[in-house]
Amino acid sequence: MSDGRRTNVPPHANGGDSPAWKALAPQLVEEQSGNDAPPLDGVVVARSVPAQAGMTARFLAGFYSGLASAGIPAVGAERLRVKDSAVDAFSREDLSTVDDLDTEAGRLALVLLLAGASPGSYGVKKTADDGVLPAIPTRAGG
Repeated sequence: MSDGRRTNVPPHANGGDSPAWKALAPQLVEEQSGNDAPPLDGVVVARSVPAQAGMTARFLAGFYSGLASAGIPAVGAERLRVKDSAVDAFSREDLSTVDDLDTEAGRLALVLLLAGASPGSYGVKKTADDGVLPAIPTRAGG
């Protein structure tokens, strides 16, 4: 049921045809696998360039916010020792974060988040407000 509000959910996240995404993806996406028709199970965002400013920063903020509101796990991830952390930018737009992806704990945190663990900020840096790892999700009756 819709409440009449528009959301910033990227059309690609829900599956189906997305001509704007097809036009922009070569400039925005470094690596992608799979087909663009079915809905996504989750999204991982990593920054591979210096922090952006101005209109590009505003575009990315809206993009991250849309991913976070898509109803699927959306995680901003980075390695432990990066010069310019993106964790704050990801967190401001409600993406879950993992700040130590190059460690075993970081990779486990990412897997747990993509499997449906409680969203939050995980890792070993000061920005990891929710601890090193999320709680392991369990299935009822399983």
